[in-house]
Formats: sequence, structure tokens, C-alpha cells
Amino acid sequence: MKENLPSVTFNDFSSNFRNSLTVIGGLARRLERKLSDPQYKDCSRRIVDDVKKAELILKGGSIMFSGRWDTRLNEEWQLYIPTIINKGFGKFVLLKEKEENGCVMMTKISPQREENLPHIFIEKIKNGGKIKIPDPLRGSSSFYYGKNVTIVGRGDYLEIWPRL
Repeated sequence: MKENLPSVTFNDFSSNFRNSLTVIGGLARRLERKLSDPQYKDCSRRIVDDVKKAELILKGGSIMFSGRWDTRLNEEWQLYIPTIINKGFGKFVLLKEKEENGCVMMTKISPQREENLPHIFIEKIKNGGKIKIPDPLRGSSSFYYGKNVTIVGRGDYLEIWPRL
């Protein structure tokens, strides 16, 4: 027999989730004040910081990118960006080769970031979450071994690294 589940809107979900985050953050702050061991104080501080990040995401703020995944560009030099990640970018992405290490940086477009950045490329995220790597960036160290790459989350941006 099919069970009828109540429908929940995103606003309902985010409101309930935000309430839980508020409780968790408050308890972690209280714990942090009462603890004397620096190691445990650090753990409670991390909880407080992560709760703040989650609250920011629910309020429509910036998304924090973390973790890494291995992927491969297709024959047209297109990189597939999973839906959960490309929501953090919007419709366009800014691509730039980082001078200090030669990897390609991928970030959300913002007026502050576009100023004083030589050799930046703005690419549209196509249906299916694909972005095309511009010709000038194909010679960067990110593609030293070809089209096999590792994507690394660095907070508010992603880096593209070569992979054997």
C-alpha cells in the first residue's frame, strides 16, 4: 500500500533545519565557554563555524566548496560540473590560471573578483552542467597530463589539477 507523505516546501525545510542549527550552534558555544581542554574547545569552535556556514547557505549566501573528485573532460574540452555544485555558480563561471601554481581556478562571478584579473574567461554553464575550457587555458599545468583532472574545493572556489 502506497503511503501518503506530507509535502514539504523548501521554506518549511529550511525553517526547521535553521531551528536545529540554532540549537546546535548555541549548545556548542556554551560548551566552548565551559571547556578548559584546548583540544575540546577547538572541536566545539569547529562545530560553531560549520553551523555558521550552513546557516549562510540556507539564507542564500555563498556556498563553500570542499572535497575533491576525479573526472575527465570530454572530446570538446568540456568539464561536467555536478548539479549540487553548479548551483553555487549560477549561470556563468569565471576561469583563471593562478600565477603561483599554474592550476585553473573556477569561481562564481562577482564584480569584486573581476577587477584587476588579467587573462580571465567567463564561460556559460550549459545544460547538463558542462563548461568549455577556453583554448588559452588548455596549456596550463591543470591539463599537463591531458584531460584527466582532479577538482579540489577551496572554500569559495574550485581548482582544477592534473591527474595521471
